[in-house]
Amino acid sequence: MQNEIKKIIFLPKSIQIYKQNNLILVKSLNQYIRIKLPQEITLLHKKSMLILKSNVSTAELITWLFLFKNIILGLTRNFSERLQLKGVGFKASQIAVNKIEFKIGYSHTILYTSLIGTKVEVSKNILLQIKSPLKNLVGQEAANLQKLRKPDIYKGKGILYKGEKLNLKIGKKA
Repeated sequence: MQNEIKKIIFLPKSIQIYKQNNLILVKSLNQYIRIKLPQEITLLHKKSMLILKSNVSTAELITWLFLFKNIILGLTRNFSERLQLKGVGFKASQIAVNKIEFKIGYSHTILYTSLIGTKVEVSKNILLQIKSPLKNLVGQEAANLQKLRKPDIYKGKGILYKGEKLNLKIGKKA
């Protein structure tokens, strides 16, 4: 039998954790996240500490350790990513809480519905800010938005990350 491995996470006062079998509810003042733990990992909650234990795999325990750290960090202050529309006539407008209308150079407008658990805000018609307590949802939402109009390396337009520099290629020489 292998030795039992323990990892400790210290919790801020604003975070509460509820456990029922393998279902974990991590809650802050106005947000919550539900997680299902695998059978190999046990979770103990004592005062302001969260203790993760595993008998099987160190790698899996470390993965869950970083996942819990990211969840706690995301609940205390949301993760965010900023995107920018770059191109003549490119605009975005917020229709509802989770719906955005894009005019990005196609013959029609594109109606985009954001993922559940993320919040997309439009400012100045060209800046998008994605917020979520889950880090992977922020990255997925940014990738989905960028798929609507991929950056063009010849013209320098598209949906770009804020501050991203494109190395423009020169066109075909006659």
